[in-house]
Amino acid sequence: MGKDYAANTLGAIVGALSCSILLISWTGTQQAQQIFVALSTGSALLLFASILWPALPKTVGTGVGGRGLPHLWRGGVLGIMACMGWVLTREIPQIPWELVACGRYQATYDDDKTILYVGEGMNATVAVTEMADGVRNFHVSGKVEASTEARDMRLQRMLSHIPALLHPNPRSSSWSVSVPA
Repeated sequence: MGKDYAANTLGAIVGALSCSILLISWTGTQQAQQIFVALSTGSALLLFASILWPALPKTVGTGVGGRGLPHLWRGGVLGIMACMGWVLTREIPQIPWELVACGRYQATYDDDKTILYVGEGMNATVAVTEMADGVRNFHVSGKVEASTEARDMRLQRMLSHIPALLHPNPRSSSWSVSVPA
């Protein structure tokens, strides 16, 4: 019994880590969900196939588990289940860009944003939006981390001084950013 619990716990840990670290970073959340629905459909089909076509009795009887159904009906039931699984897999929507950009504050933000970029990573989701007044925002996991708004640019310029002060051999760059003060 203890070995069963250990195997279950190990399987849950490996499954959660491999899904979050590998599968979602390779395919994205929508495709990962589609893979899981397809795997669940396949498992259900195997289960019901074993119930509808039992291994021992070879004759068509009237017993439990669908043994009284003709082979055509049995195949039809499995075919309908497979079609339903395919439809459910295809109907999984993409992650809404508003959710990526605004997170749980989606309901409180105005609809004056235009999406420029949405991306999913292993640790965070990223979005770049542009507001009606031309201000661009960089969102990480539903929180604005940077923008082209003047008050934000002042802070970002101040933060850029820290690496320059700590660098052993700082140099001036050939480009500059002009932002209204």
